[in-house]
Amino acid sequence: MQKKEGQTIYKTRYEFNLDGYWASVDIFHGELNGLAYLEIEFVDEKEAKNYKAPSWVIKEVTNDILYKNGSLDQYGIPDSFYTYIKNKGGGKKT
Repeated sequence: MQKKEGQTIYKTRYEFNLDGYWASVDIFHGELNGLAYLEIEFVDEKEAKNYKAPSWVIKEVTNDILYKNGSLDQYGIPDSFYTYIKNKGGGKKT
């Protein structure tokens, strides 16, 4: 039996072309319901920095350790996410 820490992460992934880039959106379920990620593959860091995200992207979390799978499965959606959404007028924690 393998050791397991934290919760199992459940998500549905949708892959598509976005502005000429290969992209995927992960919609989380279960304990992480309400969280979704957009991930885009770039050739290099310069290209990534020059990319303007679609208006429906709420927050850049690429380098935020709280949004890595290891943290999400142990601690859930970070409280900072709800604070960010509240301050942007996008909703409340339920």
